Amino acid sequence: MNTTHDTHDTLPAVVSSLSNVEIAYAGFLGRFHGNTLELYKYHLGEYLKWCQGHGLHPLDDVKRVHIEFYVRHLLEDLKLKPSSIGTRMSPVKGFYKFAVIDEQILRNPAEYVALPKITYEKSPLVPYRDLMLWLEVAKETSPRHWALTSLLSGMALRISEAASLRVESYLPNIEQGQHIMKFTQKGGGPAAMPVALPVLHALEAVRAGRTEGPLVPGLDGRQLSRSAAAGLVQTVNRRAAKQGMTRRINPHLLRKMAITELLESGATIREAQLLARHVDPRTTSQHYDLGRSNHYQHPTHVIAARLAA
Repeated sequence: MNTTHDTHDTLPAVVSSLSNVEIAYAGFLGRFHGNTLELYKYHLGEYLKWCQGHGLHPLDDVKRVHIEFYVRHLLEDLKLKPSSIGTRMSPVKGFYKFAVIDEQILRNPAEYVALPKITYEKSPLVPYRDLMLWLEVAKETSPRHWALTSLLSGMALRISEAASLRVESYLPNIEQGQHIMKFTQKGGGPAAMPVALPVLHALEAVRAGRTEGPLVPGLDGRQLSRSAAAGLVQTVNRRAAKQGMTRRINPHLLRKMAITELLESGATIREAQLLARHVDPRTTSQHYDLGRSNHYQHPTHVIAARLAA
């Protein structure tokens, strides 16, 4: 059987059976994968359900004012924060943008939709004593907890990135005498980072002589899921709280703290951007530098000291 011929014969029939909304939906989401794809599918699906519930065809009927009403629904009925509304509206805006590109519609009704202004409030710094206690508790809990928290705090990995790692991600990769961790980062692109010695000690402990398989395995030995990885962090939180820790720590906060520690050690924003793997250094500066809330290092102290001299 000629599979290629059969596929080409059936493809036009499949495409011709799709509605213009389905084509626009697939045309936009087709460029994403992984967690981003699932998130966009959900939020765009919620918008399309809203349109259906109001008797609106997403491409033929919707005008800018209708999308403005949807934003008001998110804000007033669902009581969502401006940042959450921005997240929900991102795939909606993308859906219409690519519907125009793909000539499904002539004009983008979402282009000039006003979204609530987002005011970012940074998490306060975790007391140094709490952080040191937390890391020590993680090390004492088990090799799995030690390795995962070392990846989050020592390499500023995202929780999904750390959970996806395998022994093969770093074991055979040695350059200039250093182990290099190679993995797929957020967005699907490749990433490579050297493994510092303290982190390497934790990884070797959890590897326990294995040459393949999940780097930080689940209890069943399989690849750790994102939720299971977050569960390991919560276990450390509970144990550290019993020893006097006053501030709970989540995986993303660990990433922010790692970047902040680098900046406070005198690193440049470019070096911090390299650690964070952000495309735009403004993301690193605006959302990940928690040191801006450290009043002990505020520039006013420098000015006052010079004037008082």
